Amino acid sequence: MNILHFAGNASCIPLSVGLFEEALPGRNRWRVLGLPADRGSTPMEGVSEEYFASAQLASDMKRADVLICHSMHPSFIPAVERAPETLRIVWSMWGFDYADFVTAGRGGMYLPETAALRRSQAV
Repeated sequence: MNILHFAGNASCIPLSVGLFEEALPGRNRWRVLGLPADRGSTPMEGVSEEYFASAQLASDMKRADVLICHSMHPSFIPAVERAPETLRIVWSMWGFDYADFVTAGRGGMYLPETAALRRSQAV
């Protein structure tokens, strides 16, 4: 399994990289918005906002089985929306990262599949 990670800054990375590398050594690629290029190291790569509409993004997504967004920066949204249907997407974030995006852009606190799951489990 290959995992592509999006991060809005480097604050979540030290712990997360270690955990993901322990579970799947060498199978993680991190794209960190605004990380200076000289601070990046394998598997981390600093990217600009332009990355999220680039050919490199398309190539990264083709090689990934899972995309994990470690926050929801506005730049990530078009990339997530253009992701192949076969790519599993996980949002690993705090509620404040996502509440405004979901309520304003999607009409509720839950995205469609989560809302359907909640409805199916309602008692």
